[in-house]
Amino acid sequence: MPSPSTALPLIALCALALPARADEPARTEFEAGIAHEHLTRGYDPWRSAYAQASWQDAGHRRVDAGLRTTERFGLRDHEWSLGGGAPLGLGWSGSAAVSGSPTHRILPRWTGQASLQRELQPGLIGSLHWRRSLYGPTDGGGTQGTSGIGLGLEGYVGNWRLAWTGSRSRLDAGGHAFSHWAELDHYYGERGPGLVSHVGLLVSAGHELENLPGGLVVTPVRGVSLLGLHRIDARWAVSWELSTNRQGESYRRSGGRLGLRRSF
Repeated sequence: MPSPSTALPLIALCALALPARADEPARTEFEAGIAHEHLTRGYDPWRSAYAQASWQDAGHRRVDAGLRTTERFGLRDHEWSLGGGAPLGLGWSGSAAVSGSPTHRILPRWTGQASLQRELQPGLIGSLHWRRSLYGPTDGGGTQGTSGIGLGLEGYVGNWRLAWTGSRSRLDAGGHAFSHWAELDHYYGERGPGLVSHVGLLVSAGHELENLPGGLVVTPVRGVSLLGLHRIDARWAVSWELSTNRQGESYRRSGGRLGLRRSF
């Protein structure tokens, strides 16, 4: 599965690409939640807490903002994020986001990303993604950076969505990684225009650039995640995730996330 540092942006990009309904009203949503993952081989567990808000108008222009606290390998970071997206016409839509960590012990100091999506035919959407991250200085005093590009394809049939994303990342100092994700989602229980519950299965494999206390390294990854959003009514929803991920021979991390969402 994607690492916690990339999962939320990927979810936001997928949400932007969902087929729009003309009768959807403007909507503001707020979500807060926590995550916990147990690591093997005696490593400290990973923990995080987040709060995020989003606003979307009737024209499907969207603004997102968030705050997050993350604990990994006994280190704690704080992070903010700001992004948005909008239809561009002729079947195109675009999104962009920036995030920063004033502490950047384990998270990137800065991350910028952008995405373009296009409806190739009814129910079929293609996408192109770009990402750039800068980390704290190395022991030698230099700044570490990574760049990534990706392609995506997703299709909708009835209440089902099938999607694939492939991503290639490169470390400035040398080395690269390729990983891909496949996801199957089922939508159910509409509580109002645009207010739909869903449950999905996400499978990932490949290599990732991971920031460890000793620096950025390339490790093989395999993971599976069950995740969803359940609408209780038109105002409240519960988001959740259960996952397990093997990071090469280093460790396996398994755990979950639970969030509460309020729509206005």
